[in-house]
Amino acid sequence: MLQTTPLLKDIDTTTDEKLICQLETYTRQETEITI
Repeated sequence: MLQTTPLLKDIDTTTDEKLICQLETYTRQETEITI
């Protein structure tokens, strides 16, 4: 249990970062289109 918890945490953070990156690029594209 102790070993799997950090691994799961790492996976969560990486997926979160990827999602945030995708959101940032998406919003950038939207602003470019509106402008």
